[in-house]
Amino acid sequence: MEYHYTAEKNIQILISLMKAHGVRKIIASPGSTNITFVASLKQDPYFEMYSAPDERSAAYMACGLAAESGEPVALSCTGATASRNYVPGLTEAFYRKLPVLAVYFIISLDEFVKIPAVYLNYKKYRWVKDLTVKTDPT
Repeated sequence: MEYHYTAEKNIQILISLMKAHGVRKIIASPGSTNITFVASLKQDPYFEMYSAPDERSAAYMACGLAAESGEPVALSCTGATASRNYVPGLTEAFYRKLPVLAVYFIISLDEFVKIPAVYLNYKKYRWVKDLTVKTDPT
């Protein structure tokens, strides 16, 4: 069977890293800016997908899945306002030391491209501002 992923390199890299680190469970709150990420994960049998239109509930679902399975769980939503609804659940994950990864997508005002911004919670939150692949001009 052939798998079709988005042509966006930054999302391909993120999916590759998720596989390398054993992130199989994904809770998605789909929207226009994360649709290529969600669609790429959905068609890949490696990932176990759940849908939660409410981001706050999704974050608590991730805490429950991570606590029950002992495996890392990823969240995905659209831009800045939706991602703020993850904060209560991510705070719980932080204090309970649960492996919850939150990925949200924003539109860059400079380039109008999708840029994933990532919160990674293992010991503390780490924020990666830009995973866009840069090309060498030479």
